[in-house]
Amino acid sequence: MNLPPQAPARAHADPPIPDDARRTVRFQMLLSLLATVLFGLAIVLGFELADAGSQRDQPACTVDSEARDCGPEETCVRGRCKPLPPILSVLPCQEGDPCDGRCTCDGAFSCDDRRRCTAAAEDSCAPEVSALLADLQRFEKSQCKKVGEDASQCPPRALDQFFIDHRQFDAVLLGLRHTTTVHFDSRRSGGDLPARQQQEYQQQFAALAGRLRAADAVLIIARASQDARDDQRSQSVNYLVAQNRLDAVAGWIVAQEPTPGAQDLMARKLIRLAIGTSHPLRAELLARNPEHHVITWSRRQSDHLRDSIARHRDLDPDTAAGLHRLLNQSVLLVPIPCALPGPEPRDAR
Repeated sequence: MNLPPQAPARAHADPPIPDDARRTVRFQMLLSLLATVLFGLAIVLGFELADAGSQRDQPACTVDSEARDCGPEETCVRGRCKPLPPILSVLPCQEGDPCDGRCTCDGAFSCDDRRRCTAAAEDSCAPEVSALLADLQRFEKSQCKKVGEDASQCPPRALDQFFIDHRQFDAVLLGLRHTTTVHFDSRRSGGDLPARQQQEYQQQFAALAGRLRAADAVLIIARASQDARDDQRSQSVNYLVAQNRLDAVAGWIVAQEPTPGAQDLMARKLIRLAIGTSHPLRAELLARNPEHHVITWSRRQSDHLRDSIARHRDLDPDTAAGLHRLLNQSVLLVPIPCALPGPEPRDAR
């Protein structure tokens, strides 16, 4: 029987690996593993440092700290400072703006002999305006208590009932052409403004001096924006902020008059109402009136606010929420172009 040929036996077996060589291989594998882990940690740390640097460039902010944490061309959105959106078109001029091409002076406006954009005087009130003013005058006299020399307070429940009875309050008042809203940054209220912002407000009020002087009376209504909380303490704080804004705007109006006698006369024209968060102002009402005037703590912010009001239907939710907040950090200023019904708005003091 033929057997299959067998493979020749290996002449020599593989030599055993020395213990020193085994230790060297294991050490090299461990070094390679450690290097891989360290490299991964370095990548993660690099991303974290880059993100930290980015957050330093965009500091965390809140509604109340926006002025401190964000730059002059930024606004606070979801806790981060974001650049203000660009203004893509030429804005209409406001009362007193120079006719130099940086705004459009047309429609109800025209350039006067000083090359300033202005609108024709308003000298009458619609019947619904007169009726509302008569009701408001009676309410102020009967429900609001004087505090000090130049402020009035009204019970919140009485205010709520007044607005329930006068649901078209803002729409009727904003039907007058020469209305103004004075807006404040966050919880600022006038007395706590930096000197530069105080000067900016006073300069912007100068354009309205003639309009206010010609009015039979001037209604000023102070608001505050609604906080996330709606407890009694928040309502009280918001009402106090609105009251302080009322005082600040009254002071800026009176300061436009050149003599003490004229200042006293202007002070007697003012009908004051602080309403806090009870009756929010809406962008669509302001957008209906092309002659509505806007004042903020800087000209640039005023332009951005006016642009947002004009585009309020197209804003994203965050921008729309910021607009609503800023609209109600405000004082509505309404020069009354007709004789008030009934008694004078303020008795002689």
